[in-house]
Amino acid sequence: MQSAPKSNGLMYVEAKLNGKPMKVMVDTGATHNVITPEEAKRVSLWVTQPQGGWLKTVNAPAKPLNGVATEVELCLGTWKGTLGLIVAPMDDFDVVFGMDFLRKAKAFLMPCYDSMYIMEKGLACTIPATSND
Repeated sequence: MQSAPKSNGLMYVEAKLNGKPMKVMVDTGATHNVITPEEAKRVSLWVTQPQGGWLKTVNAPAKPLNGVATEVELCLGTWKGTLGLIVAPMDDFDVVFGMDFLRKAKAFLMPCYDSMYIMEKGLACTIPATSND
């Protein structure tokens, strides 16, 4: 029997954004997809300046947005698509996919199987969870 990734209750998946590999934390409690300015630069995202706006996370003060990246190329396993990301500083994670992503990809998490399932018509696949090492 395969042992479960050590996740401390969080689920991470391997992804490629703009063709660059990364680990992403998938969070059903997050409304939006967020990436740090440093990670956005690393993966060469085209970032536009926001017309104001703030990001408020649990147990942290609100921080101003650095920008927005739209139509970012994303690859998760055999699934390919695009998504938008808010560019803002975060304390604990480089990239978070929230409900915006889950709705778009028709994805759901199955922590008991350490997997995320994407059910988008014609693009269904299983994405294994990974540890954040």
